[in-house]
Amino acid sequence: MAGFSLTAISAATVKPTPFGKTTLPKEQQEALDAARSFESLFINNLFKAMRASVPKSGFLPETFASNTYEQLFDEHLSTELSKGTGLGLSEMLYREFMRRESRAADTSSAGLRPFERSLVVSRVADGSVGWRDG
Repeated sequence: MAGFSLTAISAATVKPTPFGKTTLPKEQQEALDAARSFESLFINNLFKAMRASVPKSGFLPETFASNTYEQLFDEHLSTELSKGTGLGLSEMLYREFMRRESRAADTSSAGLRPFERSLVVSRVADGSVGWRDG
């Protein structure tokens, strides 16, 4: 998989920094951080499940220190993996966050109250009006 494409971000919203990296607007950066954090937790739980599925050989003693080291190692590894392309889960979540945010902005500009944002009126081909989950 390629790196983050961030196709939902227009060139006008991305600001260059002196170090050649780009910064996102606050809401988009928060969405990206949340998506990466979720992917990191998912990968960490995946590592826990994989370690639990492997039988212990008894060659190395199982101590509090070794268990703590394995947990810290898995946490660090999952965080580092989610910073790159990872599994692609964070990119999918980020795109979904941005899609829902743009949909919420569209419905709020239409004068809908916050609790109505998830329900959008749709007009069926025969002319009847129905509700669909937004």
